Amino acid sequence: MPMNIKNAINQKKFFKNIHEVDLNEALKADDLYYISKYRKAKLLIKRSIISLINFIFNKKINYSKSRDLENVKKKYDEISGTYIKEFEKEDTSYLAFNHFDKKNYIIKGNQIDHPSNFISNFCKEYSLNSIFEVGAGELTTLFPIVKDHNFKFVSALDLSAERLKKGLDFFNRNNLKIDSLISGNATKLPYADNSFDLVFSHYCLEQVPLLSKKIIDEMIRVSSKYIIFIEPSYEFSNEFTRNKILVKGYPIFRKKMFENSFSKIIYRDGMPFSRCVNYAELVILEKNNKTSGNPMVIKSKDCIYLV
Repeated sequence: MPMNIKNAINQKKFFKNIHEVDLNEALKADDLYYISKYRKAKLLIKRSIISLINFIFNKKINYSKSRDLENVKKKYDEISGTYIKEFEKEDTSYLAFNHFDKKNYIIKGNQIDHPSNFISNFCKEYSLNSIFEVGAGELTTLFPIVKDHNFKFVSALDLSAERLKKGLDFFNRNNLKIDSLISGNATKLPYADNSFDLVFSHYCLEQVPLLSKKIIDEMIRVSSKYIIFIEPSYEFSNEFTRNKILVKGYPIFRKKMFENSFSKIIYRDGMPFSRCVNYAELVILEKNNKTSGNPMVIKSKDCIYLV
């Protein structure tokens, strides 16, 4: 019997401490995005005009300069190590939203816990032996998954080599092995077709809207069985996340972005208990012709191989 994904991600029993809060309490717990109707209309019009220009004239104009690839890399190089510090804090909590019941919650713990737990259980349910994270940053999402599962091959890729170096040190300090660690552009993943049982991203595609479709297609190509995306959602989220997506110039994901001839969508909906101001959707694809992953690195002069 296949895994009931909605039940698996919507159970409160996973959390040690979770309680519902009203909007006033939510406002005290997080810096929520409020923008005027006028500004929202301007941002939507700007986005439509830029999209039209890109389509007609084959341009590559981002909705915000902060989404240019060079600016994204510079930002993450500069903050490398901060995610690990946040991950290692013992007393943390965050304001979460649940798309299914339209309620806000304060959850004690790290916001990475829930997606990592789901992916780990997904790997166990389907006996997946190899895993590859795209946009892995400092490996904080991958860390609990690898710690909880005996994979035959683990790999990660990120644009920032500085962040990956911090992540590698983090893994080494905790006696966890990673088989391949690569810094490079995710539009050209340095692996052969059907290399990994599972390929996933967690808040990666949001940063590079103009490249997101190419990255999705590449992730499908190198997967042998399943692909998971956990990314900020405009369709399934709340007002605050929609505002943030428009202000930050993040992509607005549509079903058609994930549709292709090599796989099928087996699940797409909101990811409950993700952060209220950056609410995510969960998309799971299954390859039409599943095979056992056989990771094969393809060397590229455009990549930095840390492991």
